[in-house]
Amino acid sequence: MQLMFFPEKYWLNKTLEVSSPPSVWKLTEKVAEKSEIRDRESIRELGCVSYAHAEFKCCNTSNPYHKALIIIYLQVPAQESMFLPPSMRRREATGRNARNFDQLVEAYRRLTLHDYDFVPQFLGSSHGRQDDDGLVPGGFLSYVVFTSVPGDILGTGTVGCDFGGMGSPRAVLNLSQEDQKRCQRLAEERAVIRHQFESAYT
Repeated sequence: MQLMFFPEKYWLNKTLEVSSPPSVWKLTEKVAEKSEIRDRESIRELGCVSYAHAEFKCCNTSNPYHKALIIIYLQVPAQESMFLPPSMRRREATGRNARNFDQLVEAYRRLTLHDYDFVPQFLGSSHGRQDDDGLVPGGFLSYVVFTSVPGDILGTGTVGCDFGGMGSPRAVLNLSQEDQKRCQRLAEERAVIRHQFESAYT
């Protein structure tokens, strides 16, 4: 059973503030959650950290019609510390960001600078510390807010990545003949769409 670090009862309707540019966002719906739990030995030897990240839909508290997405990165305890008291979990607190967080923020910033209308626009980010009642008191709590791009997701639902570009491919083995034909048709449709994009933007 996979542990859940972003229970909706706690996180939904929670507000998170970004300082640059200043805004406050209210979480309205959880989209996905994933975690990378490490043991103490791998944390020590590899210099990594245990963390969970989740994607939520959110709205600006100043303008509820201004919708966006937010990805939250939360330090969580090492495997052996998961059920220890907060005073002991506090010893694992680090101010470092989760793997790839800085690159994610930089990618959204750069895309926004180019003012493309077909990619998410960066709306702000924050890197702070968990409160005394956090999973790792004093551990990192980081998030990035960006617009969602209108349109439909292309694909079959059988292969893809999770949010933030950090997913695992879903199984595609043992597809029925009908599903194999459907995948082939969709691949041909995607090729046509790719060609249209290349024609329009080159």
